[in-house]
Amino acid sequence: NLQNIEQRLRRIFISDPGYKFANIDLSAGDSRGVAGILWNLFKSDAYLNACNSGDLHTAVCRLAWRDLPWTGDAANDRAIADQPAYRSMCYRDLAKRLGHGTNYMGSPHTMARHSKMEVSLIQDFQYRYFKAFPLQEWHAWVRSELLTKGYLFNLFGRKRWFFGRRNDDATVREAVAYAPQSTTADAIDRGLLNVWRRNNCQVLLQVHDSV
Repeated sequence: NLQNIEQRLRRIFISDPGYKFANIDLSAGDSRGVAGILWNLFKSDAYLNACNSGDLHTAVCRLAWRDLPWTGDAANDRAIADQPAYRSMCYRDLAKRLGHGTNYMGSPHTMARHSKMEVSLIQDFQYRYFKAFPLQEWHAWVRSELLTKGYLFNLFGRKRWFFGRRNDDATVREAVAYAPQSTTADAIDRGLLNVWRRNNCQVLLQVHDSV
């Protein structure tokens, strides 16, 4: 249950004598899965380049809010992305929250209900986001694969059948989330197994995208 114990409370855990705790996680694991899918299907490297830019969410800000005075310098652009944008959130916060939800077919009204943001703000973000990345094409491809085949493969070749109503939006959203999220799980589990086989540390826990 470590993922539900926030960072400042983890100091209560004490490692055994002679040991130190370490937590290693995948950088933007699910997002890199989405990027790999967009490259494999459509040869679009825009999202992959954003993931590899060193700061995915600032890169998304540059693509989504082109009217801001971006400089091309990483530190300056991060400062611009950290400027207040909506209530207590900066542009980078919006890019992170809205980008993740949009990747998994979140509608403006559903996302507004969960995030307490205005629908118009989310609609504006998604309009810009979809122009930058071929996510709608991916969503349409998943819908077609479900209707014609009923199964999908993730980037490691893991096959999954979907037994829900194939034309139901809930089943489509489940299928859209499957490939990137299961790719993250497979990647971290393979890494976990390799660490265990080396036998030079104690493996304690796996938390979705970290060891």
